[in-house]
Amino acid sequence: MVGVILALTSKELYVLFTREDGIAEDLQVTLYVFSLLLCLRITWRRWQAGERLIAFLYLGLNLGFIFLIGEEISWGQRIFGWQTTATLAEVNRQGETNLHNINGVEGAF
Repeated sequence: MVGVILALTSKELYVLFTREDGIAEDLQVTLYVFSLLLCLRITWRRWQAGERLIAFLYLGLNLGFIFLIGEEISWGQRIFGWQTTATLAEVNRQGETNLHNINGVEGAF
């Protein structure tokens, strides 16, 4: 909602809000991490309660959050400062180490 309001009122603030490693992306990753931690706790509690099927389903959700977090931070590329391989840089729209920006794949995400 903030993005829509900023897009309608101030292009400069909208660009600042939505830029790579900007406020919106940081908030998104923070919420994914919070969700992962919550799901890990639920998984552990369901496992301890003997609800193995529910625990395994939450385990799948945990893996999904790990994937989302990894993709959003380009698997730590900017954090650790490594370069994208030449092969991946050729097909990745942003030249990053992630799947969601690969030409032809990004529509699936």
